[in-house]
Amino acid sequence: RLTRTQIINPNSHNNRATEMTGFSLENILSDEAHYSEFLCAICFSLVDEAQILRCSHVFCKYCLHEWFRRVSLNEEPRCPSCNEGNVRKDVKSLKDGNPLAARILGKVQCSCPLKSQGCKWEGDYSELQSHLTNSQEHLTDGGREDDDEINTSTNPEKAQATAAALKTQADSKYASASYQAARALYSKALVLSPDSAKLWANRAACWFQEEQYQACIDDCDHALAVDPMLSSAIKRKSKAHLELSQFDRALAACTESTNEMQLQIQGIQHAVKQGFTCLHKNEFAIAATHFTKSLKYCGAIIILLGAALAEIGLGRIERGLRLTLQALRRHDAGEFRALACAVRGVALILQDAGDREFEAGCKLLREALRLDPDNRPVKMALSFAKDTKALHDEARVLTKTREFSKAAEIYTKIIDSFTIESIAKHTEEDKVVLPTLNQLATSSPLRAIILAERANCLLRLNDFITALRDCATSIYIKDDCIDAHIIKAAALRGLNRFDDALSELEPILERWGSNDIRLRHAYETAQFEARKFKRPDYYAILGCRKISTEKEIKTAYYQRSKEHHPDRHQDATDKAHHEKLFKLVGEAFEILSQEQKRKLYDEGFDKEAIEERIAAAERAARDPHRYGYGGHHHHH
Repeated sequence: RLTRTQIINPNSHNNRATEMTGFSLENILSDEAHYSEFLCAICFSLVDEAQILRCSHVFCKYCLHEWFRRVSLNEEPRCPSCNEGNVRKDVKSLKDGNPLAARILGKVQCSCPLKSQGCKWEGDYSELQSHLTNSQEHLTDGGREDDDEINTSTNPEKAQATAAALKTQADSKYASASYQAARALYSKALVLSPDSAKLWANRAACWFQEEQYQACIDDCDHALAVDPMLSSAIKRKSKAHLELSQFDRALAACTESTNEMQLQIQGIQHAVKQGFTCLHKNEFAIAATHFTKSLKYCGAIIILLGAALAEIGLGRIERGLRLTLQALRRHDAGEFRALACAVRGVALILQDAGDREFEAGCKLLREALRLDPDNRPVKMALSFAKDTKALHDEARVLTKTREFSKAAEIYTKIIDSFTIESIAKHTEEDKVVLPTLNQLATSSPLRAIILAERANCLLRLNDFITALRDCATSIYIKDDCIDAHIIKAAALRGLNRFDDALSELEPILERWGSNDIRLRHAYETAQFEARKFKRPDYYAILGCRKISTEKEIKTAYYQRSKEHHPDRHQDATDKAHHEKLFKLVGEAFEILSQEQKRKLYDEGFDKEAIEERIAAAERAARDPHRYGYGGHHHHH
């Protein structure tokens, strides 16, 4: 199987990418003392596109990239000069890392690499690239603008030699990923050697790397007009059509010599078709697999948008937004711009990050309709978004006014609209159609939030079971939905399942929620109510009411003490039971007979917590200054 790199750069551009060369020392005119600090320790030439590490050593940009690339994934790259470790993250261009050094490097005197072809230019290293790519330089006999132009018919050897020299410089620039500079040099070489198929193919490679795919195809056509069997041009043309989502043309460009690539393109075409079929069947996970597999070999906009739709359908909105942004930034986005705007607009709406994002999403949908006025699914998406937003706002207002039953009905209406329907009836053969917004919303953050808000209404209506179901679905969709976790814990407390409420919140606080005040408060509330639920009912033990007076409590205590005194029961089993009750009666009287303890008990504290608070109050009374009570306050 071909990798994406192999398809993009067939034959490794004549293996030029394996060369790591800076500027040859034979063309340097300055003294060694001037340039010695700027020699790349990898290629042993003057640095090209200089990069500096934190240890102050300087290297060619491409040499350093290759050095890092060849390091094992389990190792940290080290400086090739001093062996200092962990230097990858501190790489800077020399101009940014040390501007003074960059100016000194720029002042190194050099001659033109094409001096063997008669070029007499000498000057600053910083001006060399401008000289090489100047439209008139090297196209004259003396290498100066005022000399006669090289006549390719009367002096073909001179023209071919100069073109070859320019090609060598262009190859070097291509190897260092300076595609624009390489393209300019190939263009100059083509002026002197317009019948060179390799020059056309090499310039096509530059266009490809710059994502100018139509220009790449045009240059490949020129190359194939000269040499119809040039495999690099055939492969590159096919790949350019593939990047433009022109699958049939990509296949047509292949020949018998590119069977492997032909099979690869057929595989990509099939995967993309299957991906969109799965999207409309709501099989988003399978669709994502097809598109992700295709993206390994091709970055066509249609694949990016298909992958984005699959991610949105799975509720992974951030990934979908990143993919749509990649598509919109492409040079060739024109044909698919309407679809790209629509997909990004849908993602922003389903993200439910606020009114600003909703308006931005609607704006993108309107832009998609401006570009494609008859696009029915986009019209449906915009209408659905507006209707859902209006209902959502109404439900939130009703919740604030504590009309929970009406709010729950509206939330239910919204949730019911998120039904999964096939829109096969809206699709046409070989045409990409946007799935409906309610299809994509089934696993979206928007649906998770609406479910959590309905659960809150149901909680207030004491419908704890249904509230739990809504919370469970919300958390399944969006596991960091804080509201859903808090409401779920509250519903569990409403069902007296305090241990379950604590079990719900404990792992969240441990993993990611420890800094959230609401989560901590919900956990503390669950702890408090769990202890309150498990404590003995002292009023029931004494047989009195919560409003009983101190005298009534004392009377009840004497009655219960006599009733449960162990000496009045002779049977061993019966005696043990009453002995336990006798102790509880004493404990109940101890708490309820003292005003402060009784007050704390009525507030929900258990015996242990009451004793802790009483002890703390006594310590504060003994030493008020230490515990922040009493004393004189001096104002300065």
